[in-house]
Amino acid sequence: GLKKYLETNAYGSAEIHNLRMAFEGVCGQDLNWFFNQWFLDNGHPVLEISYSYSKENYTQSVTVKQIQDIIEYPLYILPVKIAVHTKKGTEIHEVVLNQQEQTFTFNVPSIQPSWVSFDADKMLLCEKDDQRSDAFLLSQIAKSDLMLDRREAVIAISKTTNSNLRSTIAGIAMKDKSPYVRIEGINMLSELNEAGRNKVLKDVKRLAEKDTAFPVRAAAISALAETYKLNEKKIYEAGWDAMSYEVNSEALLAMSIFNRDESLALARKTLANSLRNEMYLACWQVLAKNGTAQDLNILTESVLNSGSQWRNYGLVFIGRYGVYHPAQLSNNAIDKLVEIYSQNPSLKQRCKYVLFYMKTTWTEQLESTEDKALKKELESRLAYLQKQTSSL
Repeated sequence: GLKKYLETNAYGSAEIHNLRMAFEGVCGQDLNWFFNQWFLDNGHPVLEISYSYSKENYTQSVTVKQIQDIIEYPLYILPVKIAVHTKKGTEIHEVVLNQQEQTFTFNVPSIQPSWVSFDADKMLLCEKDDQRSDAFLLSQIAKSDLMLDRREAVIAISKTTNSNLRSTIAGIAMKDKSPYVRIEGINMLSELNEAGRNKVLKDVKRLAEKDTAFPVRAAAISALAETYKLNEKKIYEAGWDAMSYEVNSEALLAMSIFNRDESLALARKTLANSLRNEMYLACWQVLAKNGTAQDLNILTESVLNSGSQWRNYGLVFIGRYGVYHPAQLSNNAIDKLVEIYSQNPSLKQRCKYVLFYMKTTWTEQLESTEDKALKKELESRLAYLQKQTSSL
């Protein structure tokens, strides 16, 4: 279809209808319905899927509702595959959604399906509320060969109210052969209670120490430091030496929580010697949060010497330096931003944004605290900020 379209319209102008006609010429079908709903109309399908099994009839039913606003958006025609998995094998059924509500019923062997996979190939572009049981989801995680199936099931079961089940699934996910599933297991940690997190701690440490997928290893290192609050010094030092800037960055941020001086020394050295910008954000964060008065100069110089695409991010860290540090140092950060504003026309709007962020942060703190000493300090910060920025 694409070849015919390119050949027919070579060196000329074309519209979406020309693409449709080229496809129709190859497949011999009317494709107006497809191009109308996906190219010319607004919106996308929103589906609700539910399941029921009849022990008497040995049938599995799947009910699908299109719940998007059909006054504003089209009623979609959606060819889709439904896979029914049993202990005796898998049957694939090809169906077409073309009504607001449809029920598809399939004969199955004399045994209840382990799970049913709607959109078995994971091809649909849609929102869906897939109302699978926990038993369906467990089977899908344990038995599916399709990574997207397992990942989807992990995400779905992470919302269960059963804390023991959540921790069990997190552990299973962290042992999965796909890094995309393992990282979802790490993402579940924030949903676990203390007992659940302790149950999978060995898995998290294993991923942080030696997972071959660097994004997974980085996420596990972050979890040890941020979620578990553990000073795993050997793991963080090994992460700093890994052949991955992503892992290096998370290891540096982890070290900054437990070893201020070491992390500052590493950040300063990296900014002075590294030619790669992948480490900027982690180093800037360490200087912003833990840096000395001299580190504000290092931070500012590094931000201004970075590529144009990084400077807007970097200015935020100068603002964070001001928010994190005592009043005198925060005043220095304000002065730096005002100076950058006056000397760099292309950065004026971003400087104003960062100064506004500082004002908003301190105003919210002032309104929420009852501490008189803190109130006085915040009022002083805001007064200085107003004085320095009144002419901007």
